[in-house]
Amino acid sequence: ITVTGTTLSTGGLYLSGSTAAVAGTGNYAVQTLSLTNGATLVFDAGDSASGFVDVANSTLVLDANLVTTQLTLSGSAAALAGTGNYATSFLVVSQAPALAYRTGDSITGDVFLFDSVLTLDKTLELTGGLTLSGPAAGLVGPHDYRVGSLSLANNSLSYDGGDSITTAVIVSSGTLALDKDLALADALTLTGAPLAGSGRYTDPNGVHAGGTRACRAGDS
Repeated sequence: ITVTGTTLSTGGLYLSGSTAAVAGTGNYAVQTLSLTNGATLVFDAGDSASGFVDVANSTLVLDANLVTTQLTLSGSAAALAGTGNYATSFLVVSQAPALAYRTGDSITGDVFLFDSVLTLDKTLELTGGLTLSGPAAGLVGPHDYRVGSLSLANNSLSYDGGDSITTAVIVSSGTLALDKDLALADALTLTGAPLAGSGRYTDPNGVHAGGTRACRAGDS
């Protein structure tokens, strides 16, 4: 589709395949943007995708800053390129190459990583939760995470340094390594999963299923 001298305003814009393209000098303003099967799209000044952005085995080139409600990357060929930043309430990365969280990027609500990696070039601070699912899911980089809740499924993570979890932790088929004390407002739930490390926990409403959990001196 060629957009010239105007703005394409519509509910959804869907590009599928390597030959799908938006051409011309005009802009697009959409609620939903979906790129699949090798599509490539440039997001530049004047464009907007305010609701849901899905990049599946495709490339979104950010030549301007993207502000949206949910950003999803999926598949081994999914990529964000360009020099622009992203701001989203929810980030979902599934079986995709590592995504960087850099100065200028913003994630406020929840992050879901399914066998994918988020590289922290700055501290990750969420009002919601962090979910790591699958053995290849993880956080890398020199910075910390500060989240409301943490969920680990077949995954392991350490809690140390400037990390913070305020509300609840759910660990299933994984390991949380406490390298400092963990104080929760809600519950620490372990399903067939151990705790590691020398840190102590404060768990006012604990629910525990499968295996055993030690209550040591200093635990509460």
